[in-house]
Amino acid sequence: MQALEERAADLRKRVVAALQVAPGSTVADVGCGDGFYTIPLARFLGPSGKVYAEDIDDKELYKLKQNLIKLTRAEIFMMSAEGTNKRQITNNGAANWAPFLVPNNRQIIFSSNLHDPERTSFSLYLVNVDGTGLERITYGARFDSFPMLSRDGKKLVFASTRNAKEPREFNIFIADWIR
Repeated sequence: MQALEERAADLRKRVVAALQVAPGSTVADVGCGDGFYTIPLARFLGPSGKVYAEDIDDKELYKLKQNLIKLTRAEIFMMSAEGTNKRQITNNGAANWAPFLVPNNRQIIFSSNLHDPERTSFSLYLVNVDGTGLERITYGARFDSFPMLSRDGKKLVFASTRNAKEPREFNIFIADWIR
């Protein structure tokens, strides 16, 4: 199975190279299917490039769209278990998600792309439950998310692409939480 995946990745690279397009270009992938070339093309073209994907099979386009969701704006709200006392915690226009209430019940740790103008990378942030005191916690990875703290509040666990050897590879990190 590994050899087949490596051959497919090599084929994608050769096709992208044969197209002789530059990052920032606009490309049409007609007959895109489920995105075998579309996604690698989009990565190669970068944030200033564009790929138009078209296929006569709506089911294939649906599958492709499932892999291309771009989270652009999501704010964090808090409310009681009954759904009352709803209040907005973040209001920064970024994609703020995967919130976790810190065991002190005074702060929320979450993932956000607030720091990235292209909105493609995520770091961990900490905010007070009243929305004040926003602080960035992690730096340097393309994706840090799904934060949780131990019940005693001494350990932070989160998923990250840092130290990844393959695309879409995630590692789980456990860190001492010193506050």
